[in-house]
Amino acid sequence: MKLLLFIDRIYSKIMIFFTLLTIPFFMVSVYLYMQLPNIIPVQWGITLIPSNWGNKANIFIFPIVLMIVTALMSRKTISS
Repeated sequence: MKLLLFIDRIYSKIMIFFTLLTIPFFMVSVYLYMQLPNIIPVQWGITLIPSNWGNKANIFIFPIVLMIVTALMSRKTISS
């Protein structure tokens, strides 16, 4: 019971933290998108030689996933 009260008290702070964390990641991604070449390495082997290449739009994956996870973890979504 005490744990649930503790989680309820800090839940909004955690959500604000993740929302504010998304903004700089998205801004850095937009800046890097303009600077990067069209094809970038997206996976490296154990010898640190690129083993897979992708489009520069792949840098938006992390900020988008972070926004989706934050939206899915909202109180309204969890309670339903």
